[in-house]
Amino acid sequence: MKKYKKYILVVIGILLLAWGAYTFSCGVQGPGELDVITGKLELVGSAYDPDFEIEMDSPFLKRNVEMFQYYEDGNQDVAYGFFPDHQTVPKRDRLFEYKNPPFPDTVKADIFYGDVVIGKDKVHLDKKFLKTLSYKSYVNFDKENKLYLVDGLDGWIEVAGFHPELDEYYTNSDTDEWEVGDIKIYWQVGDPEDFAPVYTAAGRLEGDSLLVPEDVPVFFYDREVSAEEIIDNYKTSNKVIGVVMLVIGLGLLAFSVWRFIKTKKENTADHAASVGNS
Repeated sequence: MKKYKKYILVVIGILLLAWGAYTFSCGVQGPGELDVITGKLELVGSAYDPDFEIEMDSPFLKRNVEMFQYYEDGNQDVAYGFFPDHQTVPKRDRLFEYKNPPFPDTVKADIFYGDVVIGKDKVHLDKKFLKTLSYKSYVNFDKENKLYLVDGLDGWIEVAGFHPELDEYYTNSDTDEWEVGDIKIYWQVGDPEDFAPVYTAAGRLEGDSLLVPEDVPVFFYDREVSAEEIIDNYKTSNKVIGVVMLVIGLGLLAFSVWRFIKTKKENTADHAASVGNS
């Protein structure tokens, strides 16, 4: 295995060169023809979680699933808490291993979308646009999105062994205190009243829907933006990122070559010294 370690930087350098060249070429070519629509957003269909039969007047309904687990805190002590992903705690002693169980297969974190239209022609937005509204902050938005906790769950249906608790989340726990492996499920939504006065979305218009093509990023802004500005920003950012990756890739390859030559010279000198001593 050791003999392959010296090639790791070479491989990384080659990958950076390839990806940098591709990214730079995207900047040269641009995102292709875009249909750009600017206008107000309007929620025309609610978001629905079919597993728990929860329906909300929101552009999205985000289901969060967290498990009560052991984790290592900042002082390297073992503590307890809820996390959306599996935590690993280093083994401390031979007597007890702090091991968290796997997440259950019966329920997963997910996000469901409502139906949102934009502009005077009421063009339906692809769910990829709506997903950006579920982020607390999004790179193209000037304002942070507000997420609200769904409450009023008390008395709702029980699903796959999970029941509503304290009016705002579901759990599989039947005890007063949390135990490792207990699951908490809660939902977050957005409020259409928080929509910005105007949005700009760019993609491919198909019928009455604006879609995000697979080969381009999401172009969605909480302000009015021209098609020229969108394309120019895309080209500039890809060119800059591409050049940076190319420079780093070349630097890694140059360093690898220098280190190879240096090592070879040192080995040759050591060999000559050992022959002279013999």
